[in-house]
Amino acid sequence: MCSLICTSVPIFDVESIVLNTTGHLVALIGKNGVSVLELPRRWGKCEESDDVKQKMICRTTPIAERFFLGFPNTRVLKVDWHPGGDTDSHLAILTSDNFFRVYSVGDPESPAQVYQLGEVSQSLSGSTPSPYQLLGEAAVSFDFGAATHVKQHQRDEIVWPVFVLYGNGDVFTLATSFGRNIRPGTLQGPLSMNPAAEDNYGVDSCSLLCLSTTPAVLVIATSSGKLYHCVAMERDADETRQKEETADLSLYVYESVELELSLTTVSLETTDIVEDDFSCLITLHKDPTAVGRYFCSHSAGVHCVVVPWIGSLQSATDDDTSAVAQIFMQEQSCIVEHLVCTKPLPSSPPSPILGICVSSDPTLGLTLLCLLSTFECMALPLRSSVHIPTEGRLLSAGASEVIVSPLRSLHRQSFKSHIQQLLLQRTSCHPLLRGGATDMEAAECFQLLGRTTQVLREHYLQRHQQVMDAIERRVQALTEQKELQMHDLQAISRSKLELQDNAESLADRYEEMTDRMDEAVSRAEQLLRKLQSRTPVLSDAERSMAAELNQMQEKIDQFKSSLLQVKKKAEYQKLQVRRQSKQNGGQLVGGEQTEQLSSVLQNEGAVIGKLMFQVKQFKNTLSM
Repeated sequence: MCSLICTSVPIFDVESIVLNTTGHLVALIGKNGVSVLELPRRWGKCEESDDVKQKMICRTTPIAERFFLGFPNTRVLKVDWHPGGDTDSHLAILTSDNFFRVYSVGDPESPAQVYQLGEVSQSLSGSTPSPYQLLGEAAVSFDFGAATHVKQHQRDEIVWPVFVLYGNGDVFTLATSFGRNIRPGTLQGPLSMNPAAEDNYGVDSCSLLCLSTTPAVLVIATSSGKLYHCVAMERDADETRQKEETADLSLYVYESVELELSLTTVSLETTDIVEDDFSCLITLHKDPTAVGRYFCSHSAGVHCVVVPWIGSLQSATDDDTSAVAQIFMQEQSCIVEHLVCTKPLPSSPPSPILGICVSSDPTLGLTLLCLLSTFECMALPLRSSVHIPTEGRLLSAGASEVIVSPLRSLHRQSFKSHIQQLLLQRTSCHPLLRGGATDMEAAECFQLLGRTTQVLREHYLQRHQQVMDAIERRVQALTEQKELQMHDLQAISRSKLELQDNAESLADRYEEMTDRMDEAVSRAEQLLRKLQSRTPVLSDAERSMAAELNQMQEKIDQFKSSLLQVKKKAEYQKLQVRRQSKQNGGQLVGGEQTEQLSSVLQNEGAVIGKLMFQVKQFKNTLSM
């Protein structure tokens, strides 16, 4: 453990601290001043050196020290690190004089940006509030929204909107940027609240929180313990001109939540509920590990609020207004948990929470650290109030094919989800008692016992009774469905047998009809062939065949005449050869030549015979 010593000790009482995003600067905040402490280079569990010291001197820079000394009546309302700085060293400060200033740690005396949020709200004395503060026309809180890109002189500049909350419940917007080409923004608003209310949703607003969503979700807290969840949506240009409003955004109140600051108890004498008009400032804190969860710290304890519809809202785009409307129609209410109670009874003294922090330690898990007024640090494990589905084990493609019953499509959600919704606690009524809640008399303890019994009956036994009734109704409905399905199965089995018999008879008839059809086709072919043969007019094919036969007949006649000539020439040659042989007394043609001539003549005779045979067949076919 190491103690950090400031080089310049703050002259004010430090009430809260704020760490920047990079984790090297800490803002020390008091009612009458702000200082910035620079953390050492080596610190923490993983970066500590071997020669770590128990005490280390840290550089401390007072912010606007001359200003707060010159105006001692000016109080610091809220301080936060500006997310638009390149070095993460710009501090935004809201003061009671209705000014919003941005300081740089490098130049702590002169503000880098100054914005006047209305009339100067400064009283003559520090204890007396100004008229603007009494009327709620002074700024009380602010928070940064998501960055937007604006084109200036053909360059993209990043603009960080600031939502400013006034005491009367009005919300204004202010555009801030560190770009050189962007002029300082002007205050726009107030943003219209829909649906409208006569009291503008309370006149005792004290804190504002902007969740990191798109579109932005604002949480407005009042000192009476009420929370309002609003969605900032862009309004139409025509609507802006009709209402003559300068702001391009409009707030839509999704739901309102009333926190139970002190536990509701029953009087011992009259058994009536003891009404407590206790009110205090509520400070809203973001949860860095979950977008849809935030914490409320006040003088009576700590509350945790979970907004389950944040994930659905982020998936809907700004242009898709139907998707946003469906989210509003689902009517998903938030979940409130009372984690710590330091004022259990109306008679108990207030015991404020000095600070809270969310730690994600690998050993302890997700833990909420609370610093009580007794400087006791309490660690509370955080559990997820909303069921988050987990990925199943890897299965093969065949095993992953699960048959889903068609009856499931009739219900919007499964029965398991329905039971989980019935058992889900929208409000947690078992906070831990700390601070001045431990020193109580017997009568006060009896009141707490009655309160605990009442909570057990209303929030636990009644819910389990509803679950039992739902299970009984489900069992009865499933039994009736099973009986109907059994009757349907019997009817289906009878229909199956009838269909099998009909299929067999149809198969027999099909085979019989197929045989008859083949027989009819063959008879039709024969009939067509006979009709075609008896027609007096020849077809094109027959005409072409007749022409070919005539040509072949002509060729045969030519071959016959040629053959006769060849025979006569052969006889003439034989006579000449005989005469010559008789005259010469010997043979002129040898034996081999004679054989060749005889073979040639035989081949020609065979060809002529084949041609004659084909001609006879053609004549018989054509009945010529």
